Amino acid sequence: MLKFISFKGNGWNIFEIKLVNFFLCLFTLNIYYPWAKIRLLNYLYGETEFFGHKLQFVGKGSELFKGYIKAFVLILIVYALYFLAVDSQDPELSLLASISLMVFFAILIPLAIHGSVKYRMAKTEWKGIRGGYRGDRMELIKICVFGVLLSVLTLGIYSPWFLTDLRSYLINNLRMGSIKLKFVGRGTDYFWICFKGLLLGVLTLGIYYFWFARDAYRFIVNNTRIELNGKEHTLSSKVDAMTFIELHVVNWFLVAFTFGLGYPWALQRTLKYYFQHATIDEMIDENAVTQSEAEYNEALGEDLGDWFDIALF
Repeated sequence: MLKFISFKGNGWNIFEIKLVNFFLCLFTLNIYYPWAKIRLLNYLYGETEFFGHKLQFVGKGSELFKGYIKAFVLILIVYALYFLAVDSQDPELSLLASISLMVFFAILIPLAIHGSVKYRMAKTEWKGIRGGYRGDRMELIKICVFGVLLSVLTLGIYSPWFLTDLRSYLINNLRMGSIKLKFVGRGTDYFWICFKGLLLGVLTLGIYYFWFARDAYRFIVNNTRIELNGKEHTLSSKVDAMTFIELHVVNWFLVAFTFGLGYPWALQRTLKYYFQHATIDEMIDENAVTQSEAEYNEALGEDLGDWFDIALF
């Protein structure tokens, strides 16, 4: 198995970027945040090598700023209408407002995921070739609404199938030029990983969490395929539990005992470890990769993703 992705960045550079971003956001009352985010993404993507060539993030702070304003105004209007209804002292109107608010967020969160993935991929380039996301927002809403409802009705039992369906839909619609990604994981397999993690987690007072997280990571990598011109390549990971535990325990101490200042080094260690332990059966013919994705500049979904703390690398 061959290595195909790696992270070359270092904690000091990440620390410097985050420190400057912190003060600029502080002095501008967080107006600088969109540009701060772009600056960090530029570095993280620029230090990531994919099949021997560095990625490039070409998003602009002005695009994120416009999306940030739209997201802020949208959520402000929704909450203003909600509180007006609640303050009306009309029980029926208050109930209707509460139900409407839940429905609104049930639809908005998958829209945020859709928009965030679409923007992030469209602004990712490799050898000058754009990435892309071809998912349909309505289909994603159906998956999320149906999955959440079934998860609630089954007291969480359906969650592994829902999360697997969601992951499959997102990954299956990712592109890097003519490179296609494919996810073949089954909800049943993920259910047993979660079931074992929950059972042994309780019996070991949470210590088994590290093995569960390791198994979940391997489930994702081992079930992901890269396809180019009809030829499918298999990814795999053979992460052992001890190095995985060491990674997360050391990261915890780095962050906890420095009051958060050690986070840049924890991030560096995590990215290097995760990428280092993902391999492919055969290298692709990079010269066969062609441009296939259209430009996309709407950043509303990316900013809504921040509001809901939807994290994407």
